[in-house]
Amino acid sequence: MGLDIKSYSRSYSTMQVLRKLALEAEDNYYSLEEVYKGRPTKFYEFIHHSDCEGGYISYMFFDIKPKKRNYLCGNLDELKLEMVLLGKLLGIDEDTPYDPNNHTINAMVEFISDVVNADNVLEYH
Repeated sequence: MGLDIKSYSRSYSTMQVLRKLALEAEDNYYSLEEVYKGRPTKFYEFIHHSDCEGGYISYMFFDIKPKKRNYLCGNLDELKLEMVLLGKLLGIDEDTPYDPNNHTINAMVEFISDVVNADNVLEYH
């Protein structure tokens, strides 16, 4: 039995737009820099790990019980919960139809779909 590794690849600038959209969706008007420095957000896993090499793993599947946040690898289980919440706040989900006039929403729908459909590992490259 091998690991099912789902991967995603978005430009850094697209991911920056999506992270800012997440902050706006929760009515959190801190800058990304302020959140990186510790300001609270409902989208910690998404904002802190979606632009780094590596990605996310399922802490439940690998039986990881971190005592504090892991800055090297994101928690896929938490990211899935965050993406469900973000989708509800934005009124979108993985089945939202493609809109040729809205690159940002299309990118978010694709990212949410990648996350929701990842089993144990979501790799970024």
